[in-house]
Amino acid sequence: PMQPQPPIGKDVETGRAGSSRAPPQGSEPPSPKRARGGDEEEVATHGQAGRRCTVLTNFAQIRVKSDLQVFQFDVRFEPPIAKAENRRRVLSECKMDSLLAGSPGASGVAYDGNAILYVANGALQLSSEAARQGWVDENGELGFTRQEAGRKPLQLTLKRAGGDAVLRNFGDFMTKAGGDDVRAHQMALEVVLKHQACTRFKALGDAFYDETCEASWADQRRLVSGSS
Repeated sequence: PMQPQPPIGKDVETGRAGSSRAPPQGSEPPSPKRARGGDEEEVATHGQAGRRCTVLTNFAQIRVKSDLQVFQFDVRFEPPIAKAENRRRVLSECKMDSLLAGSPGASGVAYDGNAILYVANGALQLSSEAARQGWVDENGELGFTRQEAGRKPLQLTLKRAGGDAVLRNFGDFMTKAGGDDVRAHQMALEVVLKHQACTRFKALGDAFYDETCEASWADQRRLVSGSS
């Protein structure tokens, strides 16, 4: 199998995870904050009963290069592949590295596991090396046929999404209050982060787990009766 393709992640950096705790008992409640891009205020309310608890949450800082551009392609498998895990595996085995290397400016890809492929800083193009590896260009659609013993050939097709299908200005989109442009950028970043997670962890639907940790936990031994 081919090695995982370079993800868009080198243009999107994630910081180290941390935690956020509730304010200590006896501290003043937070003052209301004005919602970004709107006139309504977010008002914090406090109950009169119960007990204060500590809440922990994971978070990671994300930095995005301001000159990042993302090109969108539609992904189609024929015959269809039911599981996202198998779609990711097949895509990684279809000589994507030769296609990416021959596309000027293209620096990485991110696949959502379904029907969308994002390419960073350049649109995919058919090069002579990609053609030698089996890629073809038919009416602007890039295709690759994968042969499997005893099975019907699998056809992978990549088609440039309608319109320009290019997302720009990643450096300042978070300062905007909303709208279709912001949602499109957010969706692209979600796909990039999930693609990165899939290169590090095993994906089961929308969940991920670390096979290394699983093996370590399975190797634990009971030390004395009643403990592990």
